[in-house]
Formats: sequence, structure tokens, C-alpha cells
Amino acid sequence: MNIGLCLDEGIPSCSEDYLAFYDERRPVWINVHFHGNAGHVLALIENTAAEKFRIFLNSIYSFRKEEQLRLENSLGKLTLGDITTVNMTMINGGVQHNVVPEQLSASFDIRLTPSLSLDDFKRKLDQWALNAGGQIEFEFINTGVDLKQSVITPDESTNPWWATLISVCSKHGSKVQKRIFPGGTDARFVREYHLLPHATNNKPIQAIGFSPIKNTPVLLHDHDEWLDKTEFLRGCRLYSDLVQALAELP
Repeated sequence: MNIGLCLDEGIPSCSEDYLAFYDERRPVWINVHFHGNAGHVLALIENTAAEKFRIFLNSIYSFRKEEQLRLENSLGKLTLGDITTVNMTMINGGVQHNVVPEQLSASFDIRLTPSLSLDDFKRKLDQWALNAGGQIEFEFINTGVDLKQSVITPDESTNPWWATLISVCSKHGSKVQKRIFPGGTDARFVREYHLLPHATNNKPIQAIGFSPIKNTPVLLHDHDEWLDKTEFLRGCRLYSDLVQALAELP
């Protein structure tokens, strides 16, 4: 592969500025299995899976709240891509109403911001499990790929790709906000290509997530998603100019 730049999807902007993304959060899916003492519900059984689940859930959701407050208290300096989010998505376990189960399981979707490594987050998980009483297993379903590089906001004075994007948007009367994408896009596979065993080039491929849509609410995967005709045609003209300008770079 001899790719200089990948252009991938972005998301709409609610303001007059366009949004362009230089990185994205890392999806981490885990199943957490809690083991404890079982028995009949007539007794106050100690060290149960449910009690460990409660303590662990309090810990991981306290971390979630800390990240939420960090975003809210940043006065607009941070966006969703700059923080780590945690959401519990599934709970499984139990035999019947009058039996304390030996095991409970919970599934979590975690989106790690690039400034928090997977190793550091695993250490948090281990500490929360220890605080909950142990006998807690982590099953990692998806961890993405560690790019093993620091994330630096692109500088258009030294990066011709970004300089061209900003210049073209400026000619169309708009500014560009640089951000970390909060979800997952196909661009991550291009950014990670140089880490694969068969890669012919060990230099990372740059990727920009950009959709020329502004003054439009973000309604992806939601009800009644729409795009104004004038905004759509404006974006088509801008994107056409952008592709031509990027192709002319040496």
C-alpha cells in the first residue's frame, strides 16, 4: 500500500464550523463474571456474587461520573471524544427466585479516549475487582488495536493535508474544529495498518474523518434523520474542491 491520506466519514456540526477528526476512541467490550457463595435466600449469605457486583458497579460508575463531570466542567474545551465513557449493556445470572446464585455476569461497552491506554484501564479494573472482594473474571471480547503512539492535535503549519482541508473550508466561508471521533469508523483500520504483520510500510497512514455538513443536528441511527437540501449541495461542492486540492499535493 502506498497511501498518503485516507478520507473517512465524520459527523454533522450543529454550528457554522465544520468538524474534522484526527483520531477516535478505542472500543473495549468486556464481560465481567462475579463468583460468590450460593445458597437459600432464607439466610443472609455473605460474600455473594451480587454483593461483589454491587461494589464493582459502584466503582466503575463512579469513574463514569468523574469523566462526565470532567466534560461538563471543561466549559467547552473538551468534547465527548476527549473522555472515556462506560455503559453497562447486559446482565445475566440466577437460577430461580429463592436461590442465591453462585455467579452473575455483566457486559460493558467502554470507549477509551486515546490519552488513556488499555493497560492503564486494565489496572483500574483489577483494583475495582480487588475492592469488590475478588473472584471476579474479565472476559475481553473486543479491545481494538493499540497504536502505540501519542495522539497529537494536527498542526496545519506542518501538515499539508490539514492545511489543505482548512484552506478549502475557508474558501467556502467556514472554519474547522479538530476533534477526536467519539465512536468508531473504518479509518481506524487504515491508521492501524502499519502494525499488521504483512504491512509493507511501518509509517502510520494519516486519516481524516470529515463530512461537509453543518447547521445540522447529529441524528445518526436515530429517528427522522434528515439533511437540508441546501446544506447537502453546499457540502457536495466543498467536497469536490477538497478532493481536487488534496490530489494536487506533491
